[in-house]
Amino acid sequence: MLAALTMRVDRVEHRDEERDGLDRRWLCFLATCGLRCLPLPNCPTSVAEIIRRSAPDVIVLTGGGDVAAVSGTFGIRDQVEALLLEWAAEHGKPVIGVCRGMQVIMAAAGAKLVRVSGHVRARHRLLPSGRIVNSYHDYAAADPPTGFVALQRSDDGLTEACRDTAGRILGIMWHPEREDPFDDQDKRLFASHLFGGDP
Repeated sequence: MLAALTMRVDRVEHRDEERDGLDRRWLCFLATCGLRCLPLPNCPTSVAEIIRRSAPDVIVLTGGGDVAAVSGTFGIRDQVEALLLEWAAEHGKPVIGVCRGMQVIMAAAGAKLVRVSGHVRARHRLLPSGRIVNSYHDYAAADPPTGFVALQRSDDGLTEACRDTAGRILGIMWHPEREDPFDDQDKRLFASHLFGGDP
């Protein structure tokens, strides 16, 4: 299966450049889930043509940076991710959102994102599973929007994982690519979302 991944926008001031970036651990993690990776540039015109030609099997919205619902600016990455959500809906393709990616999904579905504390460079427990996961976010949804159900919550009540009721969209707030070694539970979660079976 081919996974199309979004990339973060990094500003390099001393070179007066904006660069697209993706942690290479994403490619390694998704390979363990049976996926080949296609990183997408932050250029809506190019992305529209790339996905038309490649017809990816799954869209992965990765982390890094604030979403438009928080920043108030509908930037180039927000444009690309809105295009990808629309394409995935039109073609019935699964979507996985991680951290910022889940926030994009939540905001697009009407959830309110709120500033949170204690979730940056931290580890915390998920409920009801009891898993301990990493955390790198300043904003989250207290409750999933209409059409979504919470799968996991943090011990302070935030939605940490959710799925839409159609079973096509999965969002998680932790970073599976940053675990060393990769967590088997994350591999099973991704595989169950994409291939069916128990997570």
